[in-house]
Amino acid sequence: MENNKKRKFSIKIFFILYILLLIWIIVFKFRLNISSIKSIRSINLIPFKTNTLVNGIKETIINFLLFIPFGMYLKYFFKNHTFFNIVIIILTSFIFEVLQYVLHIGVSDITDIIMNTFGGLIGIILINIMFSLTKRLNLFNKLIDYILIFIPIIMLLILLIL
Repeated sequence: MENNKKRKFSIKIFFILYILLLIWIIVFKFRLNISSIKSIRSINLIPFKTNTLVNGIKETIINFLLFIPFGMYLKYFFKNHTFFNIVIIILTSFIFEVLQYVLHIGVSDITDIIMNTFGGLIGIILINIMFSLTKRLNLFNKLIDYILIFIPIIMLLILLIL
């Protein structure tokens, strides 16, 4: 039982690390110094309209991928509150876009909110499938715990590849 508590505590710590990583990537664009970020204040309310096709598609995919773990973590912590989880995903994405606008560090884009939300929904679906499989196949819930612990590391590796 003690190992279970340690794993649950580890998941909470890694969730915090994931959130910090998400803020650093989305809001601060991988920069440690805000002054090194190009000052941009713009709002795009037309979904999937991009200035450059390649960077636009890449950023759209990254936004989608970044929020998959967010949906997984939320569903893990709030199993029976799917609507609440979706609202949290949308609000978090909206707050990130507002912060970019207020801090002059990016384009506040409706596409980002859409893709972040879609990624979060996919994360919720994925963890629901994992919960179902662990029950059907009599696997230990440890598998899900370890996946959630390693998500920030996996996410960082994927982003370095992209």
